[in-house]
Amino acid sequence: MVPRFDLIWASDVIWPTVFEDPGGVVVALAQALAPGGVLALFNTNYCRSMSLPGHSRLERMIRTASEHTWGLIQQDTAHYERHGEWLQAAGMKNISVDCFPIAATTLSPGSAARAYLEGIVWPEMRHAASASGVATGMKEEDLRQVEVLLDPGSSLHVGLTPTTYTVHPTLLWTGARLNS
Repeated sequence: MVPRFDLIWASDVIWPTVFEDPGGVVVALAQALAPGGVLALFNTNYCRSMSLPGHSRLERMIRTASEHTWGLIQQDTAHYERHGEWLQAAGMKNISVDCFPIAATTLSPGSAARAYLEGIVWPEMRHAASASGVATGMKEEDLRQVEVLLDPGSSLHVGLTPTTYTVHPTLLWTGARLNS
């Protein structure tokens, strides 16, 4: 007998860079559900976050460079924003999406938001601009600005502004298996 599950939770794992056919993985997960079971696909939605307040044009260009660096530039059925479509194609019912925005400032030097931005987000943004910025249309002036803003040793480092903030619109897609 094949085990069936009442709930399957997949957090930031159903991505085209992890699986060649993420929609096929969602089908397999849906088939492992018991009748009435729920499949939950959580996505931190990192590529849609805000982490350079006051520099939205530059941030959009860096996000494009980041998507390019991570290999997320396809515009097809395997695109990383297709969770709802994958649930529907898997035959799931009562499909819904909820947004859980995470917002935090860097007011205190030891804050979790500051550690996250300094340890993960800003270095990744700096790397993406350096690795793929030119390929995605950034000009030399843009790349210089990224270096100044994201270099912890710079007097213009974005982290020196105590009210710098981050907003992540995390997403939770759910669907239920209603048939047997």
